Amino acid sequence: AASTMSQFGYMILATGLGPIGYAFAIMHLITHGFFKAGMFLGAGSVMHGMNDEVNMRKYGALRHFMPITFITFGIGYLAILGVPPFAGFYSKDMIIESAFNSGGVQAIILGSLTLIGAAITAFYMTRVMILTFAGTKRWDEGVEPHESPWLMWLPMAVLAVGSVTSGYLLYHDKALYKWLSPLFEDHGEHEELLKPIVVSALALTMVAIGVSIAVYKYMRENVDSIAPIDVSFITKFVRKDLMQDQFNEKFFMRPGQLLTKGLVKTEDVVVDGTVRAVARMAIGSGSGLRGLQNGYVRSYAALILIGALLGPVEANAAQHALRAGAQFADDGRRISLRLDAAPGTALPATLRMQIVHPTRAGRDGLVMLRQTAAGSYEGVGPVLTEGRWMLILQDQQSTWRLDGAMVMPYQGTVDLSPASSK
Repeated sequence: AASTMSQFGYMILATGLGPIGYAFAIMHLITHGFFKAGMFLGAGSVMHGMNDEVNMRKYGALRHFMPITFITFGIGYLAILGVPPFAGFYSKDMIIESAFNSGGVQAIILGSLTLIGAAITAFYMTRVMILTFAGTKRWDEGVEPHESPWLMWLPMAVLAVGSVTSGYLLYHDKALYKWLSPLFEDHGEHEELLKPIVVSALALTMVAIGVSIAVYKYMRENVDSIAPIDVSFITKFVRKDLMQDQFNEKFFMRPGQLLTKGLVKTEDVVVDGTVRAVARMAIGSGSGLRGLQNGYVRSYAALILIGALLGPVEANAAQHALRAGAQFADDGRRISLRLDAAPGTALPATLRMQIVHPTRAGRDGLVMLRQTAAGSYEGVGPVLTEGRWMLILQDQQSTWRLDGAMVMPYQGTVDLSPASSK
């Protein structure tokens, strides 16, 4: 509702003023909850009593047929206008006063805007009261206005009591301000541009102006049940809700729809398309592998045979022949080894070298070689006398043996062939 948005405007303005307006914004939120809720229920009561008719131009004189609705709605009307001693007078006047006392040029601008808002509120709310409850009847034949049952008007009466008393209860002795004070720092004393009595007088003057314009326009002559067409540009502009629907549709709704369509298309093609492609690949591979599971023993035997034939090939492929440049020092203990591995062979950090005498048992030597550079290993082993020796290299995965034998002392190149895998 436009009237609700205008009151929210007062609350947001008060909040924007800082600590000086925080408590008054909450206060107006509470008082507004009473009188605006009461008027909303009152509008529903009127629609109920008028057989769901919503055109105010087809109401009129309903105060005679719906007195309880008229009284409770009227109390909310006076409260939203800020007429003392109703709730809106305390909360709305404090916001207007805070705006005028905010300091600088903004005080004049914001304070003036709040006064203009009070006049506009007084105009359109008085229009509602006149078209609905005053004047002469304008409803169609067959419509029989009637008061709502007590289940409907009782909540309206309770809210009407709050519309009268809540403002004073929250304002008296700064009750709400003290209760909310832990939530914000005390802004201290502020310089008053206008005295409170002056602010109240200005506000009531603007309210009187708004009420007078509405009375002059809608009480002097009978109101047509159909809105006139030949009206000014301003009236047409206002009837279209200040063109806000057209603005929102052009600059927000239509671009938003295009953005949404693009995102939906992207999700369908990119995201869902990727998922569907993976699913098709899984289904395709499953369909292909399903052919291997045909239930025939001969097919399974053939697969076992193929695996048995390919297994050694794979195992041998995992080991590569090594060419080692071996150098044994004169003392027969210090050993240097340079390995030249085939491409793809990962050389370990340490090697275990076993030197075996082919005929003399107990003459074996075990040397731990550590890598000092890429492919270079060094270690110290037992004393090797002259003669023919076998060489075996091992890491954690594989074993290599010397093709033939070495005659000590030895310096040169030897070829090592894969022997086994652990």
